[in-house]
Amino acid sequence: MEPLLHLNYELKKDLILKEAEEAKKISKYHTDSRCPLRVFTEWKVSIYNGEYIKEIMKDFDVIGTPRFYWLKPNAIISTHTDNTTKCSLNFLLSDDNTAITINDKDYFYKNALLNTTQPHSVKNGNKERLLFKISILNESFEAVANKILKKGYNSYDLY
Repeated sequence: MEPLLHLNYELKKDLILKEAEEAKKISKYHTDSRCPLRVFTEWKVSIYNGEYIKEIMKDFDVIGTPRFYWLKPNAIISTHTDNTTKCSLNFLLSDDNTAITINDKDYFYKNALLNTTQPHSVKNGNKERLLFKISILNESFEAVANKILKKGYNSYDLY
């Protein structure tokens, strides 16, 4: 199975951008417990759970930690696997569609389920990248992918 499953999900962009605006007010520079002395000043994160986000998680039948990420222009997120996240629902909210590299292969997407246990990285373009992500800690990529396939939220379109 590929490490990324494209989603065919009608995201209400006006509502999610409103929640992103609220989330940005409490955002902080990214940190990682694996690198306790490092603060990643090229990207900010905000854990935020608004009403519309709860609706999205209900639609996908997942329990997760919703986060917004703001990545500075031309920033690089080096190759890594997510610390405790098994998979995530990722929704790119910015207009620039920067590829994610997974196991040395580039993938372009707008909305996708991502296997975060696979090594991945991002080289951002020259605009800020805004990502809404639901980190799923309690279910594997395959289990969530099967739910998505049953609900018909998958898409084979390439972005």
